[in-house]
Formats: sequence, structure tokens, C-alpha cells
Amino acid sequence: MKSLKVERVLLLCLIAILVSLVLVESNPATHSPSRDGGIYAYIGSEIVRGKLPYVDAWESKPPGIFYLNALAIYWGGRWGIWFSEFLFLVGAAWVGHKVMSTWWGQFPALIGTMSWLSGLIFLGLDGNYTEEYSLLFSFLAFSLFSSSLKSEKTWIYDFLIGLTGGLSFLLRANHVGVQVAIGFTILSFGLWRKEYPRTLLRLSLIGVGVLLPFTLFAAYFAFRGALQPMLDAALIYNFSYTGEHANLLFTLARGFVVLNILAFTALLGYIIILFAERKNIIDFAAPWYVLLLVNWPLEILLSSLSGRAYNHYYMCWLPVLSLLCAFAFSYYGKRIINVLSSRPIELTYTFLMLVLLIGSLSGLKTYSETIQAWMSGRKLPEHIDPVSLYVQQNTKLNETVLVWGAQAGINFLAGRQAPSPYFLYPLFLPSLVTVPMADRFFSDIQENPPILIV
Repeated sequence: MKSLKVERVLLLCLIAILVSLVLVESNPATHSPSRDGGIYAYIGSEIVRGKLPYVDAWESKPPGIFYLNALAIYWGGRWGIWFSEFLFLVGAAWVGHKVMSTWWGQFPALIGTMSWLSGLIFLGLDGNYTEEYSLLFSFLAFSLFSSSLKSEKTWIYDFLIGLTGGLSFLLRANHVGVQVAIGFTILSFGLWRKEYPRTLLRLSLIGVGVLLPFTLFAAYFAFRGALQPMLDAALIYNFSYTGEHANLLFTLARGFVVLNILAFTALLGYIIILFAERKNIIDFAAPWYVLLLVNWPLEILLSSLSGRAYNHYYMCWLPVLSLLCAFAFSYYGKRIINVLSSRPIELTYTFLMLVLLIGSLSGLKTYSETIQAWMSGRKLPEHIDPVSLYVQQNTKLNETVLVWGAQAGINFLAGRQAPSPYFLYPLFLPSLVTVPMADRFFSDIQENPPILIV
């Protein structure tokens, strides 16, 4: 028991170090928010002031990311956002490691966990993206489905799988690849085994779980008289252009470029399941491996819908890629696993931590000033870029500032409001709701001229 506790503590420390390295580029002491992260932080800060998304500050994401930022800012300002990212990623890594170790053992799980966290570094994570928060819900969905395979009573697992899907949907609509793949897998095996009533009940429970968080948010916005603006932004605006811009082949090719060895190792695992290992998979495990085969193509499809292939879109691939990597290592790395298994896992965790600490001193050093300030009870340091500092020093709190190019992070850092809710203009894409927003933007600028335009 004591050995197990030590093992868990060492694993948690290793994950915490890896996540800290992943989040170096979003460290508030040394970096300003990214473009997307700055938008979410600005809207979150407006919520803290009592404002309402879509009415007082418009963006096309579902409301979850805005209220997550608002909670983090209320709790701890910019550092609250960083700690939220840290907790979500540590939680995702912990859950993912548990799932992989259940199926393939400790060392493949360690390889899988380190692979997807390294993948975040390859993608150049600069913080506060919707995708990084949804990783936790994706790994939780995998974990719940894995547990359901060992249980006769799957009702609670099905409902919770749906709940993770609903929460992911509230971050961004196309982040539900794992949950959709699980639903497809349950449907396929239910039809094959002729378990029609049971399958219908399972899918219904997943649907209830999906709808619950969205219904609660919809009720809140309806109460505030803003349900239609929320639906216009989160659904109508997004779906009005999604299908026209999809580029599946480009997204796939770019994914292999940016994720490199991680994607190719996962492809090896995919091929092994599809051709070499298919006959050896027992009936109990068959749904699990079918889920892996279905989920990756689905993630590719969902990430290709906008046709833009930004690096952070590929974060949604990482859960299934990590599982496929762990499987590939367990299949081809049996000799290595046998050698490593002859030594206590605690030694491996300790060795990796020492290697990371020594090899990443420059990255971890960026946190030194923060740690010193925290230990001495001083205010945690926060970097502010020259433009935001100029705006802050040359405008008053009650004056508005218009920032072109969707760089609302400047408004957030300077603590100045935009003169219109539609501060993303002129970057709107053609849709059913674009023209009224553009008209409103021009009228707002005329009625409330900004003191400064950046």
C-alpha cells in the first residue's frame, strides 16, 4: 500500500512537471495571452463585471469557455486562467494514464501520456484554447466507456459519457468526437448482438447527459433574454459556413506534419489493430478497439470542417493518438517492457523527473520569480506587452478602446472595454447573422466613439 502511494505521488509529480513545461508559453509572468485566449479572457472579464456574452461581448463559441474564464479570473486573475489550464491538463493526463495502464500496463501508459503531452509542445500551445480544456472530458469519456465494458449495469457510465459530451460541446461544438464514436460503437455492437432495447436505452441516457448542461445554459440565457443571440452565435453562425470550407486531405496531411512521430506511431498502432491483431481481440475487448478505429477518422473529419487547420485544432486528436501509441508500444516493445518491469516503476518515474528537471531548466526557470513571489506572499508577477501598457497608461477606465484584428487581449490586459460587443469586426464570415452585426458595429462606433484605435 505504501509503495502504491509513493508510485502515485511520483507519477503526479512527473505529470505536473510535464504540464508546467507544456504551459511555459502561457506563463503570465513572461507572456501575453494568445489571440484566441485573449478574446476568451476579455469576455470572461466582462462577465465578472456583470455583462452577458453575445449581448455585451460577442464571439461564436458556445458559452462554456467564457464562463470558465470568468470563474478563473474571479478566482485569480490571469494566474487563475493558468492554474485552470494546469489543473485540466494534469487531470487529463492522470485519467488518460489510468485508462492506458488498465489496458496495456504501466510502461505503455507512461509512453502514451508523455507522447500526447509532448504533442502539445509540438503544437506550440500558447494557452487558453477550448481544445486543451476538452481533453479532460475526452479522456474521461474513454475511461467511462472502458469501465462500462466490465459492468452489466452501464447506466451511470452512459449518462456520464453523455455529460462529458455536453460539457465538451459547451466549449466547442466539434469537440465531441470521442463521445460520438462511443455512441456509434454502442449502436454497432447493439445491432450486431441484437440487443435492441438495451442499446436504445444506452443511447438515450447518453443523449440525456449531452442535453443536461446545454439545457441549463439555455435556460439561464433565456431567463436573461439572450437565448436567441446565443443560438445565433454558437450554432447558426458556425454551421452556416462549416461545410463549405471542409478540407479533409489537407487537414490529414498537416496533422502528420505538425504531430510528426506521434501521428506515425499512432498510425502503426492503428494498422496493427486493423490487420495484425484483429483475430486475437477477444469479444470483451472488441468494442474498445473498434472505438479506437472509429474515433481517429472522426476526429480528422471534425477538425477539418472549418478548412483552416490551425495547430490547436489538432489537440482533439491527442487522446486517441496517445491510446494508439500506448498500444503500439505494448505490441512491439514487449522486450523493453519486460526489462523495465523487472525494476520498480518508482525508479523510472524518479529518473524521468530528474532528466526533465535537468534538461528543461531554462523552461522551468520562467516560473522561479512566480514561486518566490508566492512563497513570500507578494503579488504574482504578470507580463504586459508595450501596446497594452501604452493603452493602460494613456486612457481612463471609463474610456473605450477599439482594437483591430481580434486582439481583444489588449483590452483585457489594459482593463479597457471595447466600444461595441462586435469587436471582432471586420473578421466576420458570411452568414445569416453577419449583416445585422456589422450594422450594429457601425452604429456603436458612431454613438460611442473610442478614445483610441489600435
